[in-house]
Amino acid sequence: LVYLIQFIFLLPLRFVFVAVGQKPMTYYRQVLALCDLPPECGVDHPEVKRMYPPDAIARAKEYKAAIGPAGTGAYSHSQGILAFREHVANFIEARDGHVAPCADDIFLTNGAS
Repeated sequence: LVYLIQFIFLLPLRFVFVAVGQKPMTYYRQVLALCDLPPECGVDHPEVKRMYPPDAIARAKEYKAAIGPAGTGAYSHSQGILAFREHVANFIEARDGHVAPCADDIFLTNGAS
């Protein structure tokens, strides 16, 4: 078989999502960036309020406090970070209208544990 390719379009993946109607994930990227950056370059930077929206800053500070000094790339508890498991338990309670499950019964992993 012979294929004739006249054009190759190299597009960043974000354009594909926008083309199918998905909203950009800007908020999540901002929060993750603020969590990954050293505090003096991120959440504690004197100009952070000019660079990021207040809700992203607040969420990043909350997450950084929950994650601790190890940061986002280091090993955590094998069940996942307790504060995140508590968020999931509260979400399940609000969604289902039942008593929240115990955070100790929730496992959040990346599949490697």
